[in-house]
Amino acid sequence: MKGDLADLHEVRDKQGQTLYRLIVLWQRKERRVVIIDGRAKANRTKLSDAEYEAVQDLAAKIAADAPPFASVDDFIQADLEA
Repeated sequence: MKGDLADLHEVRDKQGQTLYRLIVLWQRKERRVVIIDGRAKANRTKLSDAEYEAVQDLAAKIAADAPPFASVDDFIQADLEA
């Protein structure tokens, strides 16, 4: 992504004429991916600036006050203990 959203990434899928976007933040140091938001749109259309601003606001909230996310290691450890 570009501009203020440059640290975010889109996971894309297309079903028929509908495009699905999952906006994620890779936290490589912590070995996790944070799902920021998901959007759907018709093929050959753009998301509005307001929608991108909403995604940016969500990402800023996570950066300012990150909740305790689970990492891959947390899931592996839980599986080993089961």
